[in-house]
Amino acid sequence: MPSLPNEGDNQGTSSLTLNSELSFESTIKRKVREKKKHGVISANVYGTKYEIVRVAIEEMGYVKTRDDDESANLIWSDSAVQQEKIAELRNYQRINHFPGMGEICRKDFLARNMTKMIRSQPLEYSFIPRTWIIPAEYTQFQNYVKELKRKRRQKTFIVKPANGAMGHGISLIRNGEKLHSQEHLIVQEYLEKPFLIEGYKFDLRVYILVTSCDPLKIFLYHDGLVRMGTEKYHAPSDSNLSQLYMHLTNYSVNKHNERFDRDETEDKGSKRSIKWFTEFLQTNHLDVSKFWNDISELVVKTLIVAEPHVLHAYRMCRPGQSPGSDSVCFEVLGFDILLDRKLKPWLLEMGLESELIRNPSIGEEMGKSRTKDESGQDIISKEQESMGCSERRPRGGKTLKKVQMKLSESEKYQTGNINRAPSFGTDQKIDYDVKKGVLLNALKLLNIRTSDKRKNLAQQKAEAQKRLYGQGSMKRLSPVSSDWEKQRRSLERKKEELKERLAQVRRQISKEQHENRHMGNYRRIYPPDDKMLLEKYEGLLATAFQTFLAGRAASLQREMNNPLKKMKEEDILDLLEQCELDDEKLMGKSARPRGPKPLYSMPESAQFLKKNDSSGSSCESSSDVSEWEEEGEKDQNEKREKKVTYDLDDRKLIERSKVELRYTKRCSDLPFSFWDTLPVLLFCN
Repeated sequence: MPSLPNEGDNQGTSSLTLNSELSFESTIKRKVREKKKHGVISANVYGTKYEIVRVAIEEMGYVKTRDDDESANLIWSDSAVQQEKIAELRNYQRINHFPGMGEICRKDFLARNMTKMIRSQPLEYSFIPRTWIIPAEYTQFQNYVKELKRKRRQKTFIVKPANGAMGHGISLIRNGEKLHSQEHLIVQEYLEKPFLIEGYKFDLRVYILVTSCDPLKIFLYHDGLVRMGTEKYHAPSDSNLSQLYMHLTNYSVNKHNERFDRDETEDKGSKRSIKWFTEFLQTNHLDVSKFWNDISELVVKTLIVAEPHVLHAYRMCRPGQSPGSDSVCFEVLGFDILLDRKLKPWLLEMGLESELIRNPSIGEEMGKSRTKDESGQDIISKEQESMGCSERRPRGGKTLKKVQMKLSESEKYQTGNINRAPSFGTDQKIDYDVKKGVLLNALKLLNIRTSDKRKNLAQQKAEAQKRLYGQGSMKRLSPVSSDWEKQRRSLERKKEELKERLAQVRRQISKEQHENRHMGNYRRIYPPDDKMLLEKYEGLLATAFQTFLAGRAASLQREMNNPLKKMKEEDILDLLEQCELDDEKLMGKSARPRGPKPLYSMPESAQFLKKNDSSGSSCESSSDVSEWEEEGEKDQNEKREKKVTYDLDDRKLIERSKVELRYTKRCSDLPFSFWDTLPVLLFCN
């Protein structure tokens, strides 16, 4: 009989066991820590000088990467990015610029494109003042001035540099004949009867988020900035044309006036919030709902002008990306809008910030229009200092602009000295509050997940294997193929198209569900819920494609009019089932009855029902995601438990749990005799 271990042995064994357990636990903890380290969302924010962007990134729980890290989940840059950079991005990455958006972000390009749309849709595009591009339209402008003189009417015009921003180089004139034709300028009719607040002229900075261009998705932020002049407004005359503090509402201009009020009280100060402004409208019994609807229409119609350029450039950068898939680009835009006395919104320009690109020719051109203060220093430099946005210097002493992504020649021409992002300077508390909300809500809507990178790599591996082994590719029909083979091939193509569209619809539904839960202070304004309004916007989109992409307008129009694009999930499932029935007829199998069709039984449903990896959502906790997915699985399980049989008494369909009738591809593998004996089986059960 074996002896029991003595006390010393017992102690030694327990000590060894304890040490091994501790080492095992420490190993597990180390593995968990390593897993958490890899399961993070990375962000490269080296391309921005605004501290509020870094604050938003940290609050979202993102991890800032090295300056040269090109594999980060999120890349943020103040300046436009060349198209080659967008083409190199992986599907899990996001960058805050669309290619082609410069067509509305620069004053002369915006004026040129708007003029073309006004010719086609004058009633729909009556929200921009009459504009001329000098010197290209100098003759037309002079003819207009002569016509006014003949009618003994006099108007005021506002003159802006074509590639300027932040109020630099702006002046007012009443005698258009003295305007020189050599300079590159934008001339607009001055709106002489603006809506006033306490006697001051003001404009609105409205923030817009575009999350996708294929399909187009636009969100409007329900807050913004009200920027007021610092001199009481009077109608323009020869005596007050030079008083820019009265006629211009640009913050970068008015902040230099000693009368600029930095009071942080909600209803005081020279800069206030749009939230306060809507309360002001309600107090004065003005229609707030109409105000927001008019702003929304202005924004959507403006972005419809940009959509042909953006969509064409994006597809050139991402040729293999299917429509409806996650966009690697997004953009936060600032619209500068002026209200007249009737509260009609007028688009002034896209709100941008100026930054000199280190190019000698551009520098000389920009030097002519840059404003200087009394000490002879550039105002733009003081603007950067006041916002705490001095130029950052990385290791080695190189400036940020030297190590930033290089622009292509076409992009340099498009952007000139303009940063594509609106200013995110926060020298006042109201700036901090509004702009932080804009950024945080935008990042939540983007739904960047830690699992995106892993899934993208797995998808690339699967696609490479398919290409290697030739899976999924249809064999070509020979010239002597029979009609039966051609019909089978036609059905197979139709089923593949339906499956692809079904997957797109389900992805779209999933995205919309996420957006509806994490909209925050944003509101989706395109596509709108109103069907009549959607039809009008689609008509304007068709006109824009015909105007700007005449060569490809026909193909894009056919794509937009594809009936599958407007079908719901149930309609596509019905078509898929019909394809299965037609296929069975071609195979010579006996026709089976068409009965209730559970959604889970159709192709692609297995992938849709799989539990998504919710370990790292950037905008929702893992518990929220798991609860949502568990609810979805629970609903699907309930559907599986509901099996249909025939009751011979009343010939009605009743629910039972013994026989499950599935309409899938597996049915084609069953023998013909199965369908003949099916009623007997149902009767026995």
